[in-house]
Amino acid sequence: MLIIKVTTMKLFQGIVQDNISGMFLYLVILFANIDYKGLLDYCLKALLGGLIWFGYKVIGEYYIIKIRKDQKEKQKQEQQSQQHKKQ
Repeated sequence: MLIIKVTTMKLFQGIVQDNISGMFLYLVILFANIDYKGLLDYCLKALLGGLIWFGYKVIGEYYIIKIRKDQKEKQKQEQQSQQHKKQ
């Protein structure tokens, strides 16, 4: 029983080691063929695009808050003027 268990564990370790070695080799080949300059260029463009998008969102939120604030103030003034007319 003990011999079967040890043999099975050795076999399993060999399979795992082969899979890890195969994956490592695949990743080395994959990263060796990457165009790092193109990847850096893409990352910079994506970062710039994200910053521009974020800027538009911030400006949009600012104007929405400003417009709502102005509308509330206008409504308060209208309510006050209506109350003065009733008196």
